[in-house]
Amino acid sequence: MAETTPEEIFNQFMEQQQAAMDRARANPNAGANQPMVTTESGLPVTPHEQAALETIKTTTAVAPAAVSSHLPTCPQCGQLHPPVPDGKKCPMADNKIKTETGQVINVEQYLVTLRNIALSQIEKKGIKDPNKLFQQLTVEVTKFLEGYTE
Repeated sequence: MAETTPEEIFNQFMEQQQAAMDRARANPNAGANQPMVTTESGLPVTPHEQAALETIKTTTAVAPAAVSSHLPTCPQCGQLHPPVPDGKKCPMADNKIKTETGQVINVEQYLVTLRNIALSQIEKKGIKDPNKLFQQLTVEVTKFLEGYTE
């Protein structure tokens, strides 16, 4: 018995489908007692299927509903997340300070600059223990800030 290749099986299937469509076009009332209608694509469909297709064509898409959450919006950062304990600063909030003159200073930009300087020096000097460096840096910056006056 000769083995059939997938291509031959596919071709037989397509021939059967074409023959069924030809029969449906030639005699739309054959088979079930439902008359067949030809769609724009030339495929035969029942009136029930045609009504469903028309409904799909005329129905407009509904926009998705807005996301709702049981969590309140954080007053510090404006994001949705579990509440921050009282007296604590939200880690996602901007680090901005308002001066006596009303000027708003974004501390983040200065900290990023200091971080880049520290990382550059760690690479340049080949520092093997960055933890020790940052501990000493923290002590020195604290001393400097405590003694700073204008």
